[in-house]
Amino acid sequence: METLIISERTLAASNEALDLQAEELESASTADETAQDDAAEVRPALDRGRSTVADDRSRQLALMCARIADDYRGGDTVVLDLTGITPIFDYFVISTGTSRRQSRAIAEEVDRVMNENGSPRLGLEGYDSSEWIVQDYGDVVLHVFSPESRELYDLEHLWADARRVEWQQPTATATAPSSADADVEASGQKSDNATETQI
Repeated sequence: METLIISERTLAASNEALDLQAEELESASTADETAQDDAAEVRPALDRGRSTVADDRSRQLALMCARIADDYRGGDTVVLDLTGITPIFDYFVISTGTSRRQSRAIAEEVDRVMNENGSPRLGLEGYDSSEWIVQDYGDVVLHVFSPESRELYDLEHLWADARRVEWQQPTATATAPSSADADVEASGQKSDNATETQI
Protein backbone atom coordinates (compact mmCIF):
# COMPACT_ATOMS: atom_id res chain seq x y z
CA MET A 1 0.00 0.00 0.00
CA GLU A 2 2.85 2.34 0.77
CA THR A 3 4.25 1.92 -2.73
CA LEU A 4 0.92 2.88 -4.19
CA ILE A 5 0.78 6.12 -2.14
CA ILE A 6 4.25 7.15 -3.33
CA SER A 7 3.25 6.46 -6.87
CA GLU A 8 0.11 8.56 -6.48
CA ARG A 9 2.18 11.43 -5.00
CA THR A 10 4.70 11.11 -7.82
CA LEU A 11 1.89 11.08 -10.33
CA ALA A 12 0.28 14.13 -8.71
CA ALA A 13 3.62 15.99 -8.70
CA SER A 14 4.20 15.05 -12.33
CA ASN A 15 0.75 16.28 -13.27
CA GLU A 16 1.39 19.58 -11.44
CA ALA A 17 4.70 19.94 -13.27
CA LEU A 18 3.03 19.24 -16.59
CA ASP A 19 0.29 21.76 -15.79
CA LEU A 20 2.93 24.38 -14.95
CA GLN A 21 4.80 23.67 -18.19
CA ALA A 22 1.58 23.94 -20.16
CA GLU A 23 0.80 27.28 -18.48
CA GLU A 24 4.32 28.56 -19.22
CA LEU A 25 4.07 27.48 -22.85
CA GLU A 26 0.67 29.14 -23.16
CA SER A 27 1.91 32.38 -21.63
CA ALA A 28 5.03 32.28 -23.83
CA SER A 29 2.86 31.72 -26.88
CA THR A 30 0.62 34.61 -25.85
CA ALA A 31 3.72 36.77 -25.29
CA ASP A 32 5.03 35.86 -28.76
CA GLU A 33 1.70 36.72 -30.33
CA THR A 34 1.63 40.00 -28.41
CA ALA A 35 5.20 40.76 -29.52
CA GLN A 36 4.29 40.01 -33.13
CA ASP A 37 1.19 42.18 -32.86
CA ASP A 38 3.27 44.97 -31.30
CA ALA A 39 5.89 44.68 -34.05
CA ALA A 40 3.17 44.80 -36.71
CA GLU A 41 1.85 47.98 -35.12
CA VAL A 42 5.28 49.58 -34.64
CA ARG A 43 6.33 49.65 -38.32
CA PRO A 44 3.26 51.53 -39.57
CA ALA A 45 3.59 53.84 -36.58
CA LEU A 46 7.20 54.49 -37.56
CA ASP A 47 6.11 55.15 -41.11
CA ARG A 48 3.35 57.52 -39.97
CA GLY A 49 5.70 59.28 -37.57
CA ARG A 50 8.32 59.96 -40.21
CA SER A 51 8.44 63.41 -41.58
CA THR A 52 7.88 63.71 -45.30
CA VAL A 53 10.60 66.36 -45.22
CA ALA A 54 13.06 63.78 -43.83
CA ASP A 55 11.91 61.21 -46.40
CA ASP A 56 12.35 63.71 -49.20
CA ARG A 57 15.78 64.76 -47.91
CA SER A 58 16.94 61.12 -47.74
CA ARG A 59 15.66 60.52 -51.24
CA GLN A 60 17.37 63.63 -52.60
CA LEU A 61 20.66 62.64 -50.96
CA ALA A 62 20.42 59.14 -52.45
CA LEU A 63 19.71 60.57 -55.91
CA MET A 64 22.65 62.95 -55.52
CA CYS A 65 24.94 60.01 -54.61
CA ALA A 66 23.78 58.09 -57.69
CA ARG A 67 24.42 61.08 -59.96
CA ILE A 68 27.91 61.53 -58.51
CA ALA A 69 28.66 57.84 -59.11
CA ASP A 70 27.42 58.26 -62.67
CA ASP A 71 29.49 61.44 -63.17
CA TYR A 72 32.54 59.46 -62.11
CA ARG A 73 31.61 56.71 -64.59
CA GLY A 74 30.34 54.22 -62.03
CA GLY A 75 28.69 51.33 -63.85
CA ASP A 76 25.11 50.09 -63.50
CA THR A 77 24.23 52.50 -60.69
CA VAL A 78 20.96 51.72 -58.91
CA VAL A 79 19.07 53.27 -56.01
CA LEU A 80 17.01 50.93 -53.83
CA ASP A 81 14.19 52.32 -51.67
CA LEU A 82 14.21 50.35 -48.42
CA THR A 83 11.83 52.57 -46.44
CA GLY A 84 9.07 49.96 -46.33
CA ILE A 85 11.44 47.09 -45.60
CA THR A 86 13.72 48.16 -42.74
CA PRO A 87 13.78 51.04 -40.26
CA ILE A 88 17.60 50.99 -40.17
CA PHE A 89 18.21 52.93 -43.40
CA ASP A 90 16.13 54.36 -46.23
CA TYR A 91 18.18 53.98 -49.42
CA PHE A 92 21.01 51.93 -50.87
CA VAL A 93 23.01 53.44 -53.70
CA ILE A 94 24.90 50.70 -55.52
CA SER A 95 27.49 51.27 -58.23
CA THR A 96 30.41 49.46 -59.85
CA GLY A 97 33.92 50.83 -60.22
CA THR A 98 36.17 49.18 -62.77
CA SER A 99 39.39 50.01 -60.92
CA ARG A 100 40.57 50.75 -57.41
CA ARG A 101 41.22 54.37 -58.36
CA GLN A 102 37.73 54.82 -59.83
CA SER A 103 36.01 53.20 -56.84
CA ARG A 104 37.90 55.42 -54.44
CA ALA A 105 37.19 58.52 -56.53
CA ILE A 106 33.44 57.79 -56.43
CA ALA A 107 33.55 57.18 -52.68
CA GLU A 108 35.62 60.28 -51.96
CA GLU A 109 33.45 62.60 -54.05
CA VAL A 110 30.24 61.26 -52.54
CA ASP A 111 31.77 61.73 -49.10
CA ARG A 112 32.80 65.32 -49.87
CA VAL A 113 29.39 66.31 -51.25
CA MET A 114 27.42 64.54 -48.51
CA ASN A 115 29.53 66.28 -45.88
CA GLU A 116 28.88 69.65 -47.55
CA ASN A 117 25.15 68.87 -47.43
CA GLY A 118 25.14 68.22 -43.69
CA SER A 119 25.33 64.41 -43.83
CA PRO A 120 28.71 63.37 -42.47
CA ARG A 121 29.80 59.80 -42.94
CA LEU A 122 29.01 57.57 -39.96
CA GLY A 123 30.95 54.51 -41.10
CA LEU A 124 33.39 53.32 -43.73
CA GLU A 125 34.41 49.80 -44.70
CA GLY A 126 36.47 48.31 -47.51
CA TYR A 127 38.32 51.45 -48.61
CA ASP A 128 41.73 49.77 -48.51
CA SER A 129 40.78 46.79 -50.64
CA SER A 130 38.34 48.66 -52.89
CA GLU A 131 36.53 45.40 -53.68
CA TRP A 132 33.45 46.67 -51.85
CA ILE A 133 33.49 50.15 -50.35
CA VAL A 134 30.60 50.84 -47.98
CA GLN A 135 29.93 54.35 -46.71
CA ASP A 136 27.13 54.80 -44.20
CA TYR A 137 25.41 58.17 -43.97
CA GLY A 138 22.56 57.06 -41.71
CA ASP A 139 19.55 57.07 -44.02
CA VAL A 140 21.65 56.50 -47.14
CA VAL A 141 24.29 53.80 -47.62
CA LEU A 142 26.66 53.89 -50.60
CA HIS A 143 28.05 50.60 -51.96
CA VAL A 144 30.81 50.78 -54.60
CA PHE A 145 31.77 47.33 -55.85
CA SER A 146 34.35 45.85 -58.14
CA PRO A 147 32.55 43.94 -60.92
CA GLU A 148 33.45 40.58 -59.36
CA SER A 149 32.30 41.55 -55.86
CA ARG A 150 29.07 43.00 -57.13
CA GLU A 151 28.24 39.76 -58.87
CA LEU A 152 29.26 37.72 -55.83
CA TYR A 153 27.29 39.66 -53.18
CA ASP A 154 24.36 40.56 -55.45
CA LEU A 155 22.69 43.09 -53.14
CA GLU A 156 19.96 43.80 -55.67
CA HIS A 157 18.85 40.17 -55.39
CA LEU A 158 19.32 40.08 -51.62
CA TRP A 159 17.06 43.16 -51.29
CA ALA A 160 14.77 42.14 -54.15
CA ASP A 161 11.71 43.44 -52.28
CA ALA A 162 13.11 46.97 -52.47
CA ARG A 163 11.67 49.33 -55.05
CA ARG A 164 14.14 50.72 -57.58
CA VAL A 165 14.18 54.49 -57.75
CA GLU A 166 14.62 56.26 -61.08
CA TRP A 167 17.56 58.57 -60.47
CA GLN A 168 18.69 59.58 -63.94
CA GLN A 169 17.74 63.05 -64.98
CA PRO A 170 15.60 63.13 -68.10
CA THR A 171 17.68 63.68 -71.20
CA ALA A 172 17.31 67.02 -72.90
CA THR A 173 15.04 66.83 -75.89
CA ALA A 174 15.94 68.45 -79.16
CA THR A 175 14.97 72.06 -79.08
CA ALA A 176 13.76 74.18 -81.94
CA PRO A 177 16.44 76.44 -83.37
CA SER A 178 16.49 79.90 -81.86
CA SER A 179 15.63 82.92 -83.94
CA ALA A 180 19.35 83.78 -84.14
CA ASP A 181 20.02 80.38 -85.73
CA ALA A 182 17.21 80.98 -88.20
CA ASP A 183 18.63 84.41 -89.10
CA VAL A 184 22.08 82.88 -89.73
CA GLU A 185 20.63 80.18 -91.96
CA ALA A 186 18.50 82.70 -93.85
CA SER A 187 21.50 84.91 -94.57
CA GLY A 188 23.45 81.98 -95.96
CA GLN A 189 26.19 82.10 -93.31
CA LYS A 190 27.55 78.86 -92.00
CA SER A 191 27.17 77.95 -88.36
CA ASP A 192 30.20 77.16 -86.19
CA ASN A 193 29.40 73.44 -86.45
CA ALA A 194 29.40 73.41 -90.26
CA THR A 195 32.39 71.92 -92.00
CA GLU A 196 33.71 72.83 -95.42
CA THR A 197 34.76 70.30 -97.96
CA GLN A 198 37.05 71.29 -100.72
CA ILE A 199 37.47 69.30 -103.85
